Amino acid sequence: MKLRTLVAGAVAFPLGMGLLACAQAQEFPARPLRILVGYPPGGVPDVVARYVGGQMAPLLGQAVNVENKPGAGGLLAAQEVIKSAPDGYTFLMASATDWGIMPALRPGIYDPVSAFTPLCGVGFNALMLSVKGDFPAKNFQEFVAMAKAKPGSLRYASGGTAGFHHLYMESLKAALGIDLVHIPYKGGPAMSQALAAGDVEVTAVALITSGPLVRAGKLRYIAISTAERSPLAPTVPSMREVGVPDLHFAATIGFVGPAGLPKPVLDRLAGSCAKVAQTAEFNTRAAESFGMDPAYRNPAELAEIIRADIPRYARAVKISGAKLD
Repeated sequence: MKLRTLVAGAVAFPLGMGLLACAQAQEFPARPLRILVGYPPGGVPDVVARYVGGQMAPLLGQAVNVENKPGAGGLLAAQEVIKSAPDGYTFLMASATDWGIMPALRPGIYDPVSAFTPLCGVGFNALMLSVKGDFPAKNFQEFVAMAKAKPGSLRYASGGTAGFHHLYMESLKAALGIDLVHIPYKGGPAMSQALAAGDVEVTAVALITSGPLVRAGKLRYIAISTAERSPLAPTVPSMREVGVPDLHFAATIGFVGPAGLPKPVLDRLAGSCAKVAQTAEFNTRAAESFGMDPAYRNPAELAEIIRADIPRYARAVKISGAKLD
């Protein structure tokens, strides 16, 4: 009798777990969800989160609210998500800053591989290496020649020490063996305006920020920060084309949840995000409104990007010598 009971229990256990998983999938979500953004309203992460969240809401049958939690380079939002319950109701609009740059700047703060559950990648931001419209150097090669002829005479703008722009420019300097003076500003718009005004000679900035100034003839692109050209700027040469084949800076943007999300919940979130990210409307908005290369990535593909970005940005932080106070 006891043996029969044990066998019945052994059969019922996996069956019960399967029924529990199905129940979780059917019941989730039972209340509104939150997307945390570690930056102020109006930037690319914010507008992407609001659009994708808004499109996910009817697919999930619940409101998806975006909450801006700026501070410490996105760390405050990331830590809140990491510490949140693994129930799928709180997730993060994340980028290379969250899984690559911040852990390199603050060793031991968290392990991006074990701290997050990747949900969906939606695109990436490249940087446009830009000079003033009337700058004497007409292309990348002439710019490099000028920098080598007069070490320390050219200034570059960044959006702040240890930020994506700063790490790219320092990595570019190291790859080319040139000396440029770093002038930090607060964000992309300020960088672009400083370049247009002639306060610096070069900067690397996002398309969405620099595009209007380029169209007005105030700025000019001489290269893109990625190994390949972008369809958003098809005439701008890539890092490989200008002779820096090993340098590739593209900030993937996507959504991650805390570690340990149940598979039915993960599948529901990832599936709804995938449906949004693969629509023609999203691709058009990403390119025209967000200044972002649309590129859907499933959870496994996003996990691979995260693993590849960790050593990439650790090297960049080491090269830059950047430290957080």
